[in-house]
Amino acid sequence: MSDSQWVDAAIRVAFGQVPPGAPLRIVAVVEDASSFIVRLADMEKSTVSEVRVTRAEAARALRAEAGEPSNGHVVSGGQPRLRGSEVLRYATCLLPVAERDDWLEEQRGYLVDMPSRRARWRWIVAQLAAMPRFAYTVRTGREKESV
Repeated sequence: MSDSQWVDAAIRVAFGQVPPGAPLRIVAVVEDASSFIVRLADMEKSTVSEVRVTRAEAARALRAEAGEPSNGHVVSGGQPRLRGSEVLRYATCLLPVAERDDWLEEQRGYLVDMPSRRARWRWIVAQLAAMPRFAYTVRTGREKESV
């Protein structure tokens, strides 16, 4: 994607964040590592305002123009596809709040090392099956489960 496409998308998003019909003119577009700052001049009030547009917002605008879904995860039937990391995040509801982030980070680390999507989903299903037992162990403070 060219730099001009990114800038155009940032400008469209910036204009979408200001009231419609305002007599605005683009003064400058400044790019930093994670966002664009679009400076807009209001011709009636003689003021300049800045609108920060993140790269994610610009990317969503570009995908919307191309007719792609906003999250990029859709199966052929048009239904949103649930990502494995989201499934694991929902599973953390069984864990105490203090344990959730650490457990999720550890699971994501395992998923990164998996060679295929099928292997990742096998791992996720196994973790979901083990989650009630693990949550019980964590909540009761038992290091070892009795058989």
